[in-house]
Amino acid sequence: MIWDLNIRIFHLFLILTISISIISGKFSYFYIHEISGITLFFLILYRIYWGFFGGFYSRFKNFNLNKNSLLNYIKNKNKKFFGHNPFGSLSIFSIFIIILLTSVSGMFSSDDIFYDGPFVKLVPQLVGFFTDIHNVLHYFLYILLILHLSAVSYYQFFLKEKIINQMIDGKSRDKNFIQKD
Repeated sequence: MIWDLNIRIFHLFLILTISISIISGKFSYFYIHEISGITLFFLILYRIYWGFFGGFYSRFKNFNLNKNSLLNYIKNKNKKFFGHNPFGSLSIFSIFIIILLTSVSGMFSSDDIFYDGPFVKLVPQLVGFFTDIHNVLHYFLYILLILHLSAVSYYQFFLKEKIINQMIDGKSRDKNFIQKD
């Protein structure tokens, strides 16, 4: 399996929790927003753990994320990758970093009216700074998510690689796939 059960469950919870975070933030349901933000923080921590100790295709060392992989992919886009191609790997790491930074900054943020994050009292002099960071980072997350969904749609519907199906059942559709544990 390219995507083991842990990755598929993580991905499902990530989608749900990001959706809840966006909706609760837009409608000012800040207590739900706080819970979903903290949940996102721990989901990403779990994924980092699984990136070191998980299955073969889940481990970060097997991601195609280095300068040579990126350059080779740009030159020869016909090369097949099991899991993420170099740009997909870069996208995933970028999404993880933005989610972590957005979650942490949210814990130290305040709207100065109704809601204070759980750690606002620890560093009151930095609340404005963290609030500004939180308010900017979520736009970067939107951009990354739009790019990610566009890439998924491109691979699913134009290249017919059925990556959504693969994320659901974890099985590669490539006849040359060799299972590695």
